[in-house]
Amino acid sequence: MDHRGKPFSRLAAIGCLILWALATGAHWDALQVIAWARMANEGATERSLGKAFAQAIATEERCSLCIVVQEAKQQAEEQEPLGSMGDKLLLVWIRPSACVVPAPSAKPLNIRLESVGLRLEEAPAVPPPRTA
Repeated sequence: MDHRGKPFSRLAAIGCLILWALATGAHWDALQVIAWARMANEGATERSLGKAFAQAIATEERCSLCIVVQEAKQQAEEQEPLGSMGDKLLLVWIRPSACVVPAPSAKPLNIRLESVGLRLEEAPAVPPPRTA
């Protein structure tokens, strides 16, 4: 797929992906993975990397980044969504204003048929009325 001619569509797709990640809380998950990797790297000096990752994920000891991520996730869960009232989500409907279309102007167009290459000849013949 050639994206050279569509820089805005690529930028829009990246923007939507970032907004989706922020809206779903994926940024906290990414920070948690970074914290686990850091903890595993520190623990890898004493044991194998696989055991260090397993202990980093399963351990009760948390690093400072793990604590920040955990507190932020709890705060996001406790925070009420915008427009909510307790357990009920408040939906607001605003009626659209009336659409006003101005009447066409009564001023006749001042176009000469000759100027656009047309000539007015005789009117076409009108056929006689039909009888039933």
